[in-house]
Amino acid sequence: MAQSCYIVSELRGGRVIDTDPRQSAGFPVDASLNWLKSAPPPVLPPCETSPGQVLCWAFFATRPPNPWLCAPAPAGCHAYAPFLHVENGKLWVMTMAPHGVLGCPRVGEGKGRPEAYLRRLVRLRLMAWNRTGRHEDEGETLWPCGCCGAHSLGVTVRARGGAVRSQDVPQDGGFCAEAFRHWAGSRSTRRTPQRDTVEKKELSCARLPLRLTPTPSRPPSSSSSSSSLSHSASAFVQRAVTAVVMSTKHFSNDASALVAAALRASTYTNPSLALSPSQKTVILRDDDSSSQHAVALLSGGGSGHEPSFAGFVGRGFLSAAVAGSVFASPSAEQVFRALKVLGAKQPDRGILVVIMNYTGDILHFGMAVEKARAEGIKVEQLVVGDDVGVGRKRGGRIGRRGLAGTVLVQKIAAAAAAQGASLEDVRRIASQVADNTATVGASLAHVHVPGREIVPDELGQDIEIGMGIHNEEGFGRVKTDLSGLVSTMLKQLLDQSDSDRAYINVAPSDEIVVMVNNLGGISVLEQGAITTEVVEQLATTYKLTSTRLLSGTYMTSLNGMGFSITILKVADKSFVSLLDAPADAAGWSPPVRPENWQRGIDTSKSSDIQDAPSSEADDASSAPSNLTIDSQLATSKLTAGLNSLIAAEAQITKYDTLVGDGDCGLCLKTGAEAVLSHIQSSSSSDAIRLVRSIAHVVENSMDGTSGALYAIFMNALASGLQQATASSGKQEVTPKIWAEGLKAALTSLAKYTPAQPGDRTVVDALAPFVETLASTLSLQSAVDAARKGCESTKGMEASLGRSVYVSVEGWNSCPDPGAYGLVKFLEGLLQ
Repeated sequence: MAQSCYIVSELRGGRVIDTDPRQSAGFPVDASLNWLKSAPPPVLPPCETSPGQVLCWAFFATRPPNPWLCAPAPAGCHAYAPFLHVENGKLWVMTMAPHGVLGCPRVGEGKGRPEAYLRRLVRLRLMAWNRTGRHEDEGETLWPCGCCGAHSLGVTVRARGGAVRSQDVPQDGGFCAEAFRHWAGSRSTRRTPQRDTVEKKELSCARLPLRLTPTPSRPPSSSSSSSSLSHSASAFVQRAVTAVVMSTKHFSNDASALVAAALRASTYTNPSLALSPSQKTVILRDDDSSSQHAVALLSGGGSGHEPSFAGFVGRGFLSAAVAGSVFASPSAEQVFRALKVLGAKQPDRGILVVIMNYTGDILHFGMAVEKARAEGIKVEQLVVGDDVGVGRKRGGRIGRRGLAGTVLVQKIAAAAAAQGASLEDVRRIASQVADNTATVGASLAHVHVPGREIVPDELGQDIEIGMGIHNEEGFGRVKTDLSGLVSTMLKQLLDQSDSDRAYINVAPSDEIVVMVNNLGGISVLEQGAITTEVVEQLATTYKLTSTRLLSGTYMTSLNGMGFSITILKVADKSFVSLLDAPADAAGWSPPVRPENWQRGIDTSKSSDIQDAPSSEADDASSAPSNLTIDSQLATSKLTAGLNSLIAAEAQITKYDTLVGDGDCGLCLKTGAEAVLSHIQSSSSSDAIRLVRSIAHVVENSMDGTSGALYAIFMNALASGLQQATASSGKQEVTPKIWAEGLKAALTSLAKYTPAQPGDRTVVDALAPFVETLASTLSLQSAVDAARKGCESTKGMEASLGRSVYVSVEGWNSCPDPGAYGLVKFLEGLLQ
């Protein structure tokens, strides 16, 4: 229990908790080092006050008058503990030196043994080293080495693709971690090895807890606060954990079995298909007479891109699809057998093979095509490359990669074949479509293949533009919002001044088909937002309106967190009619009927339906009630209650995170803020009109169950107040009238929810408040009863709402969040 000068951030129950450094929460340097370099993933050293797993250490950025010391080293001299620091979403490992200066212990100061100390630090395989002083240069912070004085942005060891590389930031590249070990542990030198003199080697990666991939960032300034650092650490960890969970967890981790089962599913969802399990080929059945006299279309490639291509086998689309393993081409033998089956079905019409431009596909399909031709099978092949993310210079002689635009080529070609076109004509049409198609993709993260080793993702908060559908590197990485991302992608697709990527020339007078393709991991909700951004930017920036718009999942990269945009220039009017032609394939999301497109896409929103007059407007125009209220007093009381509720948002959220979905606090705060703004801008001395206007605000500002319950209750309260009015003349509202109105509202609420006291809901506080007010006409007594009802929900088993899925420990730890929120509002009324 040595004194500590850093904050320990722990993972407890999925939350990051910071331990106050003034408590005895630190560990001797040996314990810290042993913990950091331990494998398998580290666990916390014994400490009575800090149980759990340490996730990161955040630097406590104040300057005490004395050096920050940990425990004495075994030799009796003081050593300086390494620590992890998170700032602006970046992770650091640093060492501590006298007077708050960051760096390595200096030789000859009696502050430890640098060589041994550094060798131990290097074993962590992640460090920011030699940081003792600084000067500014072009906005970057340079740090001279405390031993040799060489200036550097820091030597780091980074995990790239599962391998560890050490890198000197000012240099263009890096040097191998083995050289870094020798350099850091050497007694004779502290100079940075040069990149061109050291051989690069691949080394295994020693991963951090939760497999985070850190990136070096700037050191903290002396003005940084411990609070901001810990918050940054928490946010960084939450984002990283989310990314790891989404990209590496699978229901099936056997990739081979997964492919086989997915192919089998295609025959279940479309009974007109048959499967060859041994050849991993899905084919249209022989009894489908409509396809026996048409050119057949064959495609395929590695699995993991579903519904491409097995999902597109069916009448009016592909005749067969051959699948390889995940991200691996099928063999030539698989393809050849499929060609033989198709050739036997229609020996005179021929077969068109349409594949994507990847070396493995070209070689295996090409070999099969040549073998089929040698046996007299009439077959042609077309290779589609529609990617613009990798331009002409990088593509070189290999050319553009095949992406989602391939699906449009196949659909249009298949429709032409179904209409009786010859093999030569089908290939010509397909080639023309391919020449007028361009696609670019973007992704938030690399994907993980089921069953393979988990490799940390380097992207962090960056977005990679042009990433391939097999995790290939793209054009570059950016930090931007959706609008900026779509703008960059459309520029790559349409900018004619970019000679490296100007593959299609589209003028405002041209017709285009647009496909917004989900790479597998984007929610339908977010897919809609992306589609809207694409359509509106095409209209405003490029004056282009889509003749057809497709938005959905057509070609994936497993569960890829990204999307692609494809633009097809309608160079021939037949493209549209062939695209509209019916297709009986489970993976094809058919567009709306062709006649619906005659209206066109209205990006001006002139056809939007105008809102009907609001209920608030109806109230304003209706006759006033005869129940009056002191508007100034009502505004004052409501303001106090609403402010009390708003101030309690954090506590409500904490409770709801433990026993619900965590949205109750924000929902109540949003509604309270909206009502507060309303009553401060428009007061009324008409009690019923005031209650109705508040009900209208609640309806329009509060989502979820709470919003609905309070809106029903407030509307019922207005009706109850009307019924409680004794005479037709003007009268001021009294506690008795309020009580009768609230009782009527509670009765009405019971028609829409089965919640009763004892169910652990807001009713546990609301019901005793209403009943006590009715019996005593005392607001204080009623609030006391509500508070007691709220407290009774601690340990109460939930029977309604999401709390029913929570463990007993959650119920015991806090009251019902909704009931607590109501009590905080009522307590404010007493002020």
